[in-house]
Amino acid sequence: MTANADEVKVVDALQECNGTTVGVDVPQAVPMGGNASAGFVIYNTTLSYRGTYKVCYKLTGIYYVEALGGPLVVHEGNPLSYATVPVEPRVAQSVILQFSGHGLMPGADTAKVVATSYCETAAPINGTEVTTVAGTPMRPRFAVRFSAVGVYYVCYHQAGASWATIPWPVTVSAALPASYRLDPTGTSWPTIGAGDMLRMVFQDAALTAGADMVKVVSTAFQCDDLAPPAEGTTEYFVKADPTDVTGTSVMVSLALPLNGTYRVCYKLAGRVGTYADVPMSNPPDSTPEILTVMPGEVTVAFDLTKSALETVENQDVVLAYDIVSSGAATLHIGVPRRMVNMDGVGLRWSTTLGPECVYHECEEVVLSEGVQYSAAMNATPAVYQRVCLANATCDATNATGWHCNATNATNA
Repeated sequence: MTANADEVKVVDALQECNGTTVGVDVPQAVPMGGNASAGFVIYNTTLSYRGTYKVCYKLTGIYYVEALGGPLVVHEGNPLSYATVPVEPRVAQSVILQFSGHGLMPGADTAKVVATSYCETAAPINGTEVTTVAGTPMRPRFAVRFSAVGVYYVCYHQAGASWATIPWPVTVSAALPASYRLDPTGTSWPTIGAGDMLRMVFQDAALTAGADMVKVVSTAFQCDDLAPPAEGTTEYFVKADPTDVTGTSVMVSLALPLNGTYRVCYKLAGRVGTYADVPMSNPPDSTPEILTVMPGEVTVAFDLTKSALETVENQDVVLAYDIVSSGAATLHIGVPRRMVNMDGVGLRWSTTLGPECVYHECEEVVLSEGVQYSAAMNATPAVYQRVCLANATCDATNATGWHCNATNATNA
């Protein structure tokens, strides 16, 4: 016998060992290693289905014969099968592999995904590792995120056993959407500032307005279903892009109130989607996978100890903010119903250290949970020492005569 030169294959027990019979094992190759002088060589292979087989051996330059030792009986594999969530995995998605079988032990068994069909020696694909299986004995599972399109093999290792190759490979398709475009923001573009309204546009005919979803998460989390949306945001259904005449784009608008670094996550509707990272096609820096948000043009410091928490009829209320504006901006204040006399509350603020509450024209929007007031701040850099909510209609007629100081708020 000669390692690296003789040939071996496994055939059905009813077939002949000859040069024309096709082997049923994967891979079919020459025996590797062993000790020929001691009378043995080693042949590693995988059989995908249960059955009774015979082993055929061919010495170099001669012909195939049936190897001694009798038939090779292969029993049902374990796990029996697996399924993926989503059913059509794509690059960057969080993909869950769920197994079914007998005697499987989450917490002790391990799994991996490899690029070849022989699991015993194959290394995990790029960006993944051998993972301890989680879940329950009835439904063991593990999560993986693919970084490239391809056909991959799933390997399962029961505690105390050897690696098993599950015979059905998993096919991974390209990411969808491939990227998003961020339209210019209110801050000096390409800088992205906290509070800027961000308009994100995703383009592909396969995207579904009103069904697909987007969320933005802190880089402390991965894009998956469990990751919480960033502070001040939620999960958003995408809308059709009204500026796209081709009808192949969807979009979402949102604002991030806090500076920091974020990921943009997209979820396809139905059984084909879990959240996946989406890079920016027009990044302002060299990290398209990360959305970096700067402090923006307005900073706010709120002093709760100096602020009234409730209103009394015909009484002013002081909200003790120090708001520093370095340019034109819009101030939004939301007031819960329990804190406001809904008969009429005006938004005013003081631009000096004095007590007078100077009126600024504002817009009032009544919401189910309270009232939101919005007003434009001056383009000239300024410090607004107080923001006042006064029991008066929000219009110019009632703009005078209202004071915003601690004295008037004493009884509030």
